[in-house]
Amino acid sequence: MSYTCDNNITLCYNNDKAFIYRLIRVDDEVTDWHAIDLEVDACYLNENTKYIGLTSNPIKRAQYHRTKKGKDLVMQIFRIANSPAQAKYFEAEAIYKYEEKFGSVPEFSKGGDTFAGA
Repeated sequence: MSYTCDNNITLCYNNDKAFIYRLIRVDDEVTDWHAIDLEVDACYLNENTKYIGLTSNPIKRAQYHRTKKGKDLVMQIFRIANSPAQAKYFEAEAIYKYEEKFGSVPEFSKGGDTFAGA
């Protein structure tokens, strides 16, 4: 059975997991709009990280980022959470550790500089 992108997005809808990810800027334009890397416990504390976020639907979220933030970005999932509260904690922790190391939040993680959200 073959699946379309829409089928995959539908399968991810309202699942019971959340994925903490980063957007990585790569040297070339990425031609696959669904390019998602999964490396649990990957090191995200480097200059390639342009955004840190969370989602329960990585395929749909990756598509959104590619159209809004640039075609030279790839999503890399580096942590999986089992509840909404845990996901928010993991996201905030990752942004905090990034800011501690580099002195500012990643380029597209604008909410990390305000009390309005992570």
